[in-house]
Amino acid sequence: LRIVNLSLGTSVLSAEMQSACAAAADQGVLLVAASGNVGGAVGYPAAFSSVLAVTAVDGLLQGTTYSSYGPEVSLCAPGGVRSLDEQGDGWPDAILSAVVDETQYPRALGHAWYVGTSQAAPHVAAGAALLLSLAPALTPLQLRQRLEQAALDRGLPGRDVLHGWGLLQGGTALKYLKAEMGQPLLVPRLALPVPTLRFAGL
Repeated sequence: LRIVNLSLGTSVLSAEMQSACAAAADQGVLLVAASGNVGGAVGYPAAFSSVLAVTAVDGLLQGTTYSSYGPEVSLCAPGGVRSLDEQGDGWPDAILSAVVDETQYPRALGHAWYVGTSQAAPHVAAGAALLLSLAPALTPLQLRQRLEQAALDRGLPGRDVLHGWGLLQGGTALKYLKAEMGQPLLVPRLALPVPTLRFAGL
């Protein structure tokens, strides 16, 4: 594994956990973790220097009151607020997540609206994975730096304790990388393998 998402956390400092995270980083693994949802200090393992800590923003890309914050925060990403619909689109400002319903037998696959930094962290892990798919030689530090440099600044100018370097911008990071590789991103265009389309019921 080159990238590991850790949508989990604890307020208890564990020497064993710290050692395990450091060992993984030394082996070339980028660890991405949720900062926590208590609105206080960043939890563990996100607080370790070997881990990229992620906080959450709401539907208007503003920091959330539940996100744990501190100088350890590197980036923020969508985490939502279930009780709000700031965009007025009829959907909660939450993250639609795949779930397994184990309250019934046989258990069933489904979806549910979740919020939290545990929903934000996978966005960052996915952004790092996209970069790695184009440039497999990138180190964890290089992946982290590229995502931080491409981030959209939020909150106070520069790095701050709630947003880190800013909002994840995976597309921007990819654009920069492709340009460095001499393969600039082309303008997307729709291509269909058939000459006509027919929409039934119209």
